[in-house]
Amino acid sequence: MLEQMGNAEVFNRQGSATFRLKLMEGPLELVWKHCDITADFLGKLHAARARELGGDVNEIWHNVSYLVNEMLENAVKFGSSGDVELETGLGQGKLQLRICNSVTRTAAVRFQNILDGLQTGDPSVMLIERIEENAANPNLSTSGLGLLTLMSDYGVEFGWKFNESDGSQSIKLETHASLPMD
Repeated sequence: MLEQMGNAEVFNRQGSATFRLKLMEGPLELVWKHCDITADFLGKLHAARARELGGDVNEIWHNVSYLVNEMLENAVKFGSSGDVELETGLGQGKLQLRICNSVTRTAAVRFQNILDGLQTGDPSVMLIERIEENAANPNLSTSGLGLLTLMSDYGVEFGWKFNESDGSQSIKLETHASLPMD
């Protein structure tokens, strides 16, 4: 299974300094806390670097933290066992993010179905529709609200790559995101 969805080339290392780290597999409570700490750290790191470009430091810190936290939490919540790798780069007026984790084949297919639905319309309209759906059905667990919020309110462009891992039941999922910094 090799499939690309969205713009899987939005993570482009050219012209940007990159930062890489790996969240090691562990108890959910600990890894969940690491998501928050990592998002806050990367928000502050990139806000400080973006200050040189004349951007609003607090807004950049918030936007980067929100993006990183949402994507890391998704990787932890929907991923199968294994580490989560993260890479960020700041260049060309954008923060670029790549997160790699493993998912089961079943989860990959389910996620691809969600992504198909998220790419069919205007994210702003779809966000309101999903909020209304969630209000009507509080047990809905795969709404895509985080992705729609990032697309609609933050202008994030996404891409995904699904790669089969040597015949195993595990699929390597790469999530690519590009956040405008202006």
